[in-house]
Amino acid sequence: MNWKNITKLCFRITLILILGSNHLLCQKDSQSYNSKSDSIKVSPTKALIMSGVVPGSGQIYARSPIKAGIAIGAEAFCIYKIHQYDKIDGYVDRTISQVGEEQWNKMEIQTQRDTVKAVTGYDLGNLNPWEPEENLKKTIWWLAGVHILNMLDAYVEAHLINFPEDNIKLTSNLTRNSMKINLSIKL
Repeated sequence: MNWKNITKLCFRITLILILGSNHLLCQKDSQSYNSKSDSIKVSPTKALIMSGVVPGSGQIYARSPIKAGIAIGAEAFCIYKIHQYDKIDGYVDRTISQVGEEQWNKMEIQTQRDTVKAVTGYDLGNLNPWEPEENLKKTIWWLAGVHILNMLDAYVEAHLINFPEDNIKLTSNLTRNSMKINLSIKL
């Protein structure tokens, strides 16, 4: 199975999760959840752990399927880019091992690009030969950051699930000479 098929599969799973969980989990009654007996019981710690183990599952548990899709998509994209940069870096490494590191270091950048194409058949284009490895490391850090943000988002979503939606309004009125901000809270 190649990475394009894996990406398509992740997209389809995300779509199924969004549609299915929206139907099953997000059906809220028209009444507001004001009393403890009417509130939805969601553990923020469980949402955090679930999202840490399976990206997006904490958001689904916290009844936020669209954010789950975004979480899964962001992590799938990072994984795809990691694979892509790793593959390109492999071409450069294979060329260096065949040419020899000493000879490689003496070459100009364009000559290095041409050598990679001659040895592996892969055209680096405008990429410098050291960029795939650098981009690979950066993308791994991005994946770690996205994963942590997704976990924190699931945690916060679980905390805010019973937050009253219609009770707070913030409006503004801007004119040429004045600016008015109105905050209204229904208790």
